[in-house]
Amino acid sequence: MSKYHKIISAFAILILGLLWTSCEKEVAEANVKREKTVTFILSADIPGKQYFQLAEEYFRKHPEGATDIVTSECRSIACVIDYLNEYGGEDHWAKVNLVAHGNSKTGLNLYLSDGGHKATPKRMVQEVALNNLPSLSSRSVDSSTIIDVMACGIGTNPMIALSMKSVFKTDGLSWPTVNCSDKFVVFRTDTNGVVQKVEAQYWPYYYKRGYRPSVSEIDDVMNERYPKDSVLWDGLLSNPTDDDMTMEYHIPISYTQLYEKKSDRPTFTNQQSKEQWAKSQRSIAEKLVEINMDFEQFHWRVDKRIIKDADGKYQYAVKAIGMTTSICFLKVLDS
Repeated sequence: MSKYHKIISAFAILILGLLWTSCEKEVAEANVKREKTVTFILSADIPGKQYFQLAEEYFRKHPEGATDIVTSECRSIACVIDYLNEYGGEDHWAKVNLVAHGNSKTGLNLYLSDGGHKATPKRMVQEVALNNLPSLSSRSVDSSTIIDVMACGIGTNPMIALSMKSVFKTDGLSWPTVNCSDKFVVFRTDTNGVVQKVEAQYWPYYYKRGYRPSVSEIDDVMNERYPKDSVLWDGLLSNPTDDDMTMEYHIPISYTQLYEKKSDRPTFTNQQSKEQWAKSQRSIAEKLVEINMDFEQFHWRVDKRIIKDADGKYQYAVKAIGMTTSICFLKVLDS
C-alpha cells in the first residue's frame, strides 16, 4: 500500500472513529435526557400531620427515590398534564410521581381540573368518557415513561385504576405505564433520620363520626370480618409500633336540595325525620352505592338554609352532610 493510500486509510479510520464517538455521545445524551424525572406533591398537610412534608423530603434527598424536580404548584390532574406538556419538550419524562391523599372508596383528594370536580371514581369515568381533560403530548412522554400515582389503596378500585390509565394516555400511539398504589404508602424516618417510603397492608373499619366504639367492640368485629388474618387488632389500637399502626380519616357525603319557596321545604320535627328525608334523596342513595357503604355508617346533619347560587340569586335549600370515620389498621410490608 502506497504512503498516499495509508494516509487516506488512516484519515478514514479517524473520521469513522469520530463519527462513532459522536453517535455514542448522542446515545449517552439521549439516555441522560430519558432520566428526567418529576414528583408532584398534590396537597398540603393539615396541622399536626407531616405526610406531604416527609414525601417532599424523600423525593428531594433520598439516594434512590430523589427526582430531578419536586413541585407543589399543582392541585389538579389537568394541571399535572399541562405541566408535563409545557416542560417536557424534547426531553421525554422518564418517571412521574403523583403524591396525594385518597382511598379506594372516594378516590383522590384533589380536583380533576382547577375549579372543577373532585377526582371521585364516578367523576373520573365521566371525564374520560366526555374527554374533558387536556391530552398528554406524545412529545413529553412515551411508552418508556412510568407514572406512579401514590394514594393509599386507590389501585384496588378498578374504576380509578382504569380511569387513570385513560387520563394519561397520549395524543399519539405510545402511552406511558400508569401504576396506582394498591397498598397504603407511608413516609417515615429511619434511625438515621433518613426519610423512607414503605408500603403497608391495610384493613379498614368504619363508624359514625363522633360515635367511636370501644376497643373490644372493634376487635370483635375485625376478628369476625377477617378470620384468616392473624392480626392483633386491639394491640394495634392500644400499642402501635413503627410497623403496626392505625391511621384515621373521614369520608364526607354532601347534598343540597333547592326549593323555589320557603314553604316548599320539608318540616322536620326531630333527628329521625331529618335522616328519613336524607335517606329518601336519590343522589345520596346513588353516592352510597358508588362507595359501597350503608346509610347507617354515617352521622347525618340536615339543616334548612338560604344559599346563593352561581348567578348570585338567593334560594331556599336543605343541606345534608353525612360523615363517617375510617380506622385503617396498617402492617408495614417487608421491603
